Amino acid sequence: MNQLANFLSALRTLSLGSALFLSAFSGDATAQNLAGRVVLQPGETQSAAALAALARLREDPQLAEIDFIVLPEVPFTVAALQPLGPIDYLLTARHGRQLGTNDMDAIVGLIAAGTSVIGMVPGVSPALLEAGVEEDPRVQEYFSAGGADNLEHMVRELLARQILPDLEFNPASAPPEAAYFEPRSRTYHLDFASYKQRYQQEARLTDAQSRPWVGLALNRSGVTAGDTEYIVDILNAFEKKGMAVVPFFNYPAHADLDWLLLDESGAPRVAAIAAISFKLGVVPDQLIPQLERIGVPVISGIRLASQSSQEWEASETGIGM
Repeated sequence: MNQLANFLSALRTLSLGSALFLSAFSGDATAQNLAGRVVLQPGETQSAAALAALARLREDPQLAEIDFIVLPEVPFTVAALQPLGPIDYLLTARHGRQLGTNDMDAIVGLIAAGTSVIGMVPGVSPALLEAGVEEDPRVQEYFSAGGADNLEHMVRELLARQILPDLEFNPASAPPEAAYFEPRSRTYHLDFASYKQRYQQEARLTDAQSRPWVGLALNRSGVTAGDTEYIVDILNAFEKKGMAVVPFFNYPAHADLDWLLLDESGAPRVAAIAAISFKLGVVPDQLIPQLERIGVPVISGIRLASQSSQEWEASETGIGM
């Protein structure tokens, strides 16, 4: 009972409010002495991943003279692009039938000014190819794999190929469908022993083995998009309460949980599950039997998208749906 009380107490201390603010991770557009400017327009589904990727790129001293910008899903127009200043590379997932006459005029103008315009998904229209838009198989491979890690190294590989030959990059790698996730190092693990070793290093815990473990069920798309800062906050809250945490994701969320949460003897690895991704009412016939077999308490949480926990507690209407 004390473990469960601590588990609930840790949940109550968390503030999970967050909002995705799509903006330009850009320096001064008029800044001098830039080695280059890279603009990404990844589309709505990859916007969070692109923001996370470019934030990481900005932390690299080798890229201090490169300007990085994320464009929202808006039409290309000369008026919209002009404030950005000269653009060396425009990587876009928006082309083909989505582009109108004004878009074409802006793209033709960019290419004439020396911009490399690259389609990140296959199927660039013949008219755009004729205008000079490039189809780059390596860029498309990274973008197809998706997620913040791949978008980061997509840009790295492109820059290494074009202007920074000493810049390091990793090959494209699709995130696993299911894995343990260590958020401080942003690493995926396909076995519990590997996860536990990395977790203890990152959390600087010497007594993790003796602590009760909490499973933290995550949404795969959020993790691979780079939306992970709140996960570290959750780990911190549980660890302050004397617990160890194993975040994991599964796609779909009701797929086989046994290998993630049961050990070799069939005993549960965790004392409780905090579930952010479970949708218990969608496929109860598939998910509930698995949770019964694991046999530990489950708290199905809701992540507040536009409220702090204090605002939610004070609200007369509760969670906006």
